[in-house]
Amino acid sequence: MKITGNGVKKMKKQQTEEQERFMTTDECAKILHCHAGNIRKAIKEGKLPAIMVKRAFLVERADFENYIKSLRVIPSA
Repeated sequence: MKITGNGVKKMKKQQTEEQERFMTTDECAKILHCHAGNIRKAIKEGKLPAIMVKRAFLVERADFENYIKSLRVIPSA
């Protein structure tokens, strides 16, 4: 079976969308300016949802954004 033209473009687009949907612990740590170990700790404590693929955690971008919002501190008056 040979995929040509639009089929290849659709496959590449789908792969790119999947890659953008998930983030590694290193990518999360880079955004928060911390160590990847801190991200793994948050995952293990249940504060940040993730899936494990082989031996690596992957975090959905939406879950990461919600986690960042949960870290927000509101100063008291």
